[in-house]
Amino acid sequence: MKSTISISQQIKEKNKTDEKVSIIKTINLLQNALSSEHVMITNNQIETIVINNAIDLEKYNQLNDESPKLKDIILHNKKTIPSNQPIMLHSNSLCQLNITDKDDFIMSSLWKIFIEYHSSSNFCELLSNVFNIKSNKDGKDLIMKIAVEYRMPIFSDYILESPKTLNNDIICYGIYIMKKKEDNSLGGNLEIYFQEKRILNILYQSNCLILLKNITSRNDIKIKFSKRHQTIHSHRILTFSLITKN
Repeated sequence: MKSTISISQQIKEKNKTDEKVSIIKTINLLQNALSSEHVMITNNQIETIVINNAIDLEKYNQLNDESPKLKDIILHNKKTIPSNQPIMLHSNSLCQLNITDKDDFIMSSLWKIFIEYHSSSNFCELLSNVFNIKSNKDGKDLIMKIAVEYRMPIFSDYILESPKTLNNDIICYGIYIMKKKEDNSLGGNLEIYFQEKRILNILYQSNCLILLKNITSRNDIKIKFSKRHQTIHSHRILTFSLITKN
């Protein structure tokens, strides 16, 4: 009997693993990375890769529908802020959460797999190999930090963002745009600057991955999002920071 139970459990575990592998194939952000139909590469001072329709459309829509709720992110962040410093959410303010697969209390099972895979050494190594990411160490010594960002709806005058410099330890920086199906707002495009001059403008669009590669200690690179018009819709992106382990 024990042997039968053990075999049954093994079969269940194998089925779970097979199902997980099958799901990963459809949510891997690099599944179309070698397709000229989906990929645009620019090398205007900064090596930039833009992958349109990055993942399977059906799975993208599911991820979009099951995205971590803004209220859950706010409550999660609030726990880390002293009670005498309440969170103030103004029009166009940014709400950000560094996220791992351990944060399953705000994630669906699909999101958990998505975050777990894109944080893995396997994905870091794949990214390094596909796009020739330069590092002093091999892919297994790389780690990926992921954050989800919400920019609040615009109900009043827009406060312009200032271009921000990326941390010096980032080797490759990714932005995955998750525009909602019902979002008909204007503006909020990604702008990339080199030496204070805008060199790239990328539309805020669904299912689009942007990668800035080999940018370690590049203080001449900055990014920002353009002016947004009044809208009831928040803007949501995921950011990926590839760094070496300490």
